Amino acid sequence: MEAFGDVLRQGRKAQRMSQMALALEVGVSARHLSFIESGRSRPSRGLVLRLADVLRLAPAARNRALEAVGFAPVHRARSLTEPELAPVLTAMQRMLRRHDPYPGVALDAEWRLLAMNGAARRVFAGLEVGASVLDVLVTQGAGAALFENWEEMAGHLAARLRTESAAAGGLETLEVAARLLDTQAAPRRGPLPPFLHSVMQLGDARLTLLSTIAQFGGAEDLTVADLRIELFHPADEASAVVLEWMAANPA
Repeated sequence: MEAFGDVLRQGRKAQRMSQMALALEVGVSARHLSFIESGRSRPSRGLVLRLADVLRLAPAARNRALEAVGFAPVHRARSLTEPELAPVLTAMQRMLRRHDPYPGVALDAEWRLLAMNGAARRVFAGLEVGASVLDVLVTQGAGAALFENWEEMAGHLAARLRTESAAAGGLETLEVAARLLDTQAAPRRGPLPPFLHSVMQLGDARLTLLSTIAQFGGAEDLTVADLRIELFHPADEASAVVLEWMAANPA
């Protein structure tokens, strides 16, 4: 089991807080906080929760922090098929369905594919619900084969994974994938563009896409908090025409 001091240190560094600054925020001495972080002192449940609030730990990271000290977790992880999450499942399915003819996918915190619309199946052929998108794109090398500008995308994705990992209190799956992406990324040169798009060649057609990411507000359940709905949009009129043609002329 992960040590509480490690969870605390990761969360503190993610917020760029010194031990002194964090101690002042939660109302303890810097010495006491140092002892907690080094494992020489055990925090109370109330202090763990105060630290989690100040460090803005995600629900999964809050649970890990509590469990590391021996306390029961506070956030459950329900299945999307449970009745209590029916409104979430319905909203997710509606978003994906209405986004067609443009691709849309739903991912969990570790980038497992939870759902995809018809356009995503047409564009990302071979990708199946339940698969690890990171494993397919990074480990198996599909990213380089699928996207013309993969070297540019790899650097952006590595930064995104590290941001998501830090927000979750540290996820080894994302950290490992980020390190692999670093080896595939091209050095950045010149001014940064206003946004990064992905470029794909599908047969004779060339697609240029950009994406938006949606999450549910007020999530206390781990499944809901981790859910990300990524919607891809055509970045030019030619790509829109191709996607609309593919929807009207399924193979």
